[in-house]
Amino acid sequence: MATLNGALPWRLALLISFLCLPGSTRAWAQAPVQAPAQAPVQPPIQESRTQQEERVPYVGLDVYASTPSFPKNAALADALGLATTNMPGRGVGFTVTGHVYPLSWRWLTLGVGGNVHMSRAHSGPTTVQGEKTGSDVNLRFTAYSAQMSVNFGHAGGWSHLSGGYGTSTFAYSVDGARLDQTSPRRKTINYGAGARWYTRDHLGFGFDLRFYMLEPQGATATAKALPRTTFVVFSAGVSFK
Repeated sequence: MATLNGALPWRLALLISFLCLPGSTRAWAQAPVQAPAQAPVQPPIQESRTQQEERVPYVGLDVYASTPSFPKNAALADALGLATTNMPGRGVGFTVTGHVYPLSWRWLTLGVGGNVHMSRAHSGPTTVQGEKTGSDVNLRFTAYSAQMSVNFGHAGGWSHLSGGYGTSTFAYSVDGARLDQTSPRRKTINYGAGARWYTRDHLGFGFDLRFYMLEPQGATATAKALPRTTFVVFSAGVSFK
């Protein structure tokens, strides 16, 4: 045949040349490339704020055991008819303080509340060479006051400076005889500082150091005149929020 003995037809030669091109067979054999599947986008997880990031709570309550230092000055001892060595020194009691904290700006918070303190102290006669000297003395101190506080910190713990104004009573008895029959209320200013720390959401530990300044008391038919008196009270215990 002419086609077998002579040159190949030009269309067949073109087809053979195309199939022999480098990579042509691979291009025909390869499957289409698919784009890799993308993992679904997860929404960002919002972590809860820690106590160190939160403001001071709106309400706080402190219940503390107290150890007051009763004054042993000569003016008060003379008014009671006692020697200064026979005056009680440190006593025991408790303090309850409640505050609300309506205003806060960054680490500064203002508080408004009240304070109740009750305590007592006792001293007995001393024995020297088998003889008793002195008297059996009991003192009781009770104070009620409104307070304002400036607080520094966050919900995990904060310190405070506070002051208040109210009334107090100072009752006393010597050898079982009560020297005042009415315990007149005396205007009283208190001021002090302290701090709280919270290891749980609503329960913590705190302390407070406070000064109570009682105005002088004039003599009445049922009570002696008493000079200006200052009590120093250290308290510590549990705090709630």
